[in-house]
Amino acid sequence: MGIENYIRQLGVPATILRRVSFMETYHILEVEVGILKGKLADPIRADKPYQTIATDDIGAFAALAFSRPKDFIGLELEIAGSELTNLEAAKTFSLVMGKPIKFRKLSLPLIRLFLGKEFYQMFRWFNEAGYKANIPDLSVTTQKSTSTVWRNGCGKMAGTNADFGFELLKGDPIIYSN
Repeated sequence: MGIENYIRQLGVPATILRRVSFMETYHILEVEVGILKGKLADPIRADKPYQTIATDDIGAFAALAFSRPKDFIGLELEIAGSELTNLEAAKTFSLVMGKPIKFRKLSLPLIRLFLGKEFYQMFRWFNEAGYKANIPDLSVTTQKSTSTVWRNGCGKMAGTNADFGFELLKGDPIIYSN
């Protein structure tokens, strides 16, 4: 039985937040080193939109749900802050870092061979279906959305002078509306 079904069976008031992929996966050592060397290597197709969310944004959604229970109890929300293809992500990295970053698709059979069946199944799912959070319909806005902050940068990628990051700027309000 999944955790969501278990919560439903308990009959307690609840809000379910389903997060998409973490933006911070770009900071996995091998991924970050590849980007610093000018290559974004990923098994997700170049043209496939890939949804991500910063961990700080997940916390902000949860804090908002706790602070406004009447607005959130009973909701099941898939939450995301950004949706880019790998080509768009490579272009964004290029702009932010001031040097060309090229996308290279990794082979799914090689993923299965080197990372195992679970990673293969996950990346196959990303390529075929992927997350479907309706970012505009979330109606959650900030002065700068996660994707804008990501594009404009607000941190440092290791070993560079390039502004880059995934965190919301301090003090940006989050507003929920139906």
